[in-house]
Amino acid sequence: MKWEKRIPFSSAPSDQLGNVVKVSTGNMASKLWKLFKLSIRVGIPATAVYVTTQEGLWGTQEETFLFYKNVEEILPGKETVISKDQEDKLTAVLEKMRVWSDPNHVPLVVRWNNGVIKAVAFLDSLPEEAKKLLN
Repeated sequence: MKWEKRIPFSSAPSDQLGNVVKVSTGNMASKLWKLFKLSIRVGIPATAVYVTTQEGLWGTQEETFLFYKNVEEILPGKETVISKDQEDKLTAVLEKMRVWSDPNHVPLVVRWNNGVIKAVAFLDSLPEEAKKLLN
């Protein structure tokens, strides 16, 4: 759909016969939007490749090794400080994991599913078992 901008008659551009000429602005806007989307789609990957090439990721084995060493220094996690609130949450999660990892612990959902499966299997085999009893 083309957007057309109508200009008031007094200041509207006209052709040689005095007819008002419509000025279309939508076509240019859509072309600019397409150009913007293309530049984003090409620019982000190109920038990523350029930066990683400059940092040495795609270089020799030694350059790649130095790149990974630099990344390790930048990334957090070498010395992790845990607050008391996070420590309490972590302790609760570890306790739940300890309960769930116990081989004797069977969750309610699993027990329910096993009961449904056994009930359906019983109903499925009921006619055959009844024939065996009657014969």
